[in-house]
Amino acid sequence: GGGGVLGAATDYLLTLGLVWENNTFSGAKNIVYFDLAANMYIQTGAEFLITGITGSSEACPGGTPMCVIAIDGPFQPKVSGGTGEWRPASGELRFFTNSGVLASTRIVFEVGLRNPSSAQPPVTPSARILGLPGVPMRPSLLSGRILGSGTVPLMSVAKVEEGSSVRGAYNVLKFTFNPTFDLDEGSLITVSGLTGTQSPSGSLQIGGSFAKEYVAGRPAQISGWSAGQWNAEAGVLTFAAPASVKSIPEDRWTLCPDTCVHQFLVELLNPLTPKDHPPIQISAMLGWTEALISPTTLSNSEGVLK
Repeated sequence: GGGGVLGAATDYLLTLGLVWENNTFSGAKNIVYFDLAANMYIQTGAEFLITGITGSSEACPGGTPMCVIAIDGPFQPKVSGGTGEWRPASGELRFFTNSGVLASTRIVFEVGLRNPSSAQPPVTPSARILGLPGVPMRPSLLSGRILGSGTVPLMSVAKVEEGSSVRGAYNVLKFTFNPTFDLDEGSLITVSGLTGTQSPSGSLQIGGSFAKEYVAGRPAQISGWSAGQWNAEAGVLTFAAPASVKSIPEDRWTLCPDTCVHQFLVELLNPLTPKDHPPIQISAMLGWTEALISPTTLSNSEGVLK
């Protein structure tokens, strides 16, 4: 009637297996997070194998089948070299431990991948740990879904108004916009189609309520933040947002359209003679994710800078 010592009836298994992601923007940079734990001691040199990370557009340089990828997060110091092996065709990620890990320890790490360029059903990866003594661990399906790309950020409001239609006169253009997602710090905002003006290329001051909050008053040495970059020949104005530009819910901006959306002012010289120009459009690149808000034609643009 002795106890069950050394019965060895329990298999190696993951007692925790979670996966989630930072965003679902099509073609954008993404961060995929993992949170694992196992029921056994993991010795130095054990191999972590994550499979089923399919659909990512994160290719290896030169199209090689395998490349090195950074492993970040709290578990990174225990990852050999701080890197893993990434095989984009099969969606496999593997890395090795450089020290032991006690049973039930939370193993939290993250990798940077690029989302699919178009919508696809999300995937659920599996994980297992190899190189353990005895019976190999079977793959465990993680809880969570990733890489279900398909979200497309838009401009829910996009409008331009001019202060003067006199030929050759200074004209203050007021731009009004609202993105459907927050624009992270450093997001690039571009206005195109401003052709025909007499204003020469160079630095162009951004004014208005938006500028006071997001653009003006920044140190001059921070290029592109205290002023926009103006290309007269192309008719393009570009500037970087030095703080997160919040998306304002529709139920707010419809109640106060002049104060519950983002606005900025730009002064340009009107053409001396009537000119046609392409549609005036606004677009943006959302910070580190590099997600794109495709060019959106501004309402009223057909009558501006004529």
